[in-house]
Amino acid sequence: MDIEGGNRHSGAKVVMYDQKDRSSADNQLWFEDRYGNIRSKLNECLVFDASGKIPAPSLALLLCLYTVYVAT
Repeated sequence: MDIEGGNRHSGAKVVMYDQKDRSSADNQLWFEDRYGNIRSKLNECLVFDASGKIPAPSLALLLCLYTVYVAT
């Protein structure tokens, strides 16, 4: 999976793409945080979001800004 065009901003599309070499692959490297969110190495403030804006069978995978709320 690849962040289309290396877009670092909320709303970026996630697409299938050929594997890149590690030196230029930050938009293809992912990790799961302790809350179960899938994040990108390209911008750790963005998480996967399956948008309901596009009707089935097409499903958009987008990256959206992730905010942590801390109870006080």
